Amino acid sequence: MIETKTRPALSAVQVLRAYEDLLTRSTYMLDCVQRHDWGALVEEEARYVLEVEELSRTERDTTLDAVQRDRKAALLEQILDQDM
Repeated sequence: MIETKTRPALSAVQVLRAYEDLLTRSTYMLDCVQRHDWGALVEEEARYVLEVEELSRTERDTTLDAVQRDRKAALLEQILDQDM
């Protein structure tokens, strides 16, 4: 039986920092594409996916206030804009 460690919920500040980090990674991946650096892109995408999965698990029980929700939405919008 494989035992998985459960990490504690993140604070609202930690959640927003995590989304800012994802935006930074997304920006770097876009730069890799523009430079045709496919090896770096693949490595960064793998890290990105792991971070998204981890954030998904650890932010579930985090409550954001209205300003924080707006900031998270803005960060997600920027990330998605770069994905297109």
